[in-house]
Amino acid sequence: MLLLTDHENKIVYPIDLKTSSHAEWDFYESFVQWRYDIQARLYWRIIRANMDKDPVFKDYKLDDYRFIVVNRWTLTPLVWIFKDTRAVTKLTYRGKSQIELESPLVIGKQLYSYLTSRPPVPTGIDVTGDNDLRKWLNTL
Repeated sequence: MLLLTDHENKIVYPIDLKTSSHAEWDFYESFVQWRYDIQARLYWRIIRANMDKDPVFKDYKLDDYRFIVVNRWTLTPLVWIFKDTRAVTKLTYRGKSQIELESPLVIGKQLYSYLTSRPPVPTGIDVTGDNDLRKWLNTL
């Protein structure tokens, strides 16, 4: 993690270096596979909260999260910007297939619920009645 600071324009750029076994131009696939959106959105909030408490940095803009990606074989470092870094809701992208990235805040609440209540089955599964396959197939 690197925080590059432009003091003249009062902007902080959060940057993460990723080494990959995939070509740099395929990073968008790894971004989804490894859920780097969670990292970017949570780190951005943590950095912003700390900047807000600082007398100097509270007036600085925190820019969108960037990933610098490099592969040891192709050696073509690329910068990928995540323009939805500040989003607090579920993100939906439509291409060949629909990609939904749930908010890390919602995931955190679900995890907390599972850890505190220890349910025997996942939320939404009915142990006494029918479970609709169509409903669950639409979540894939």
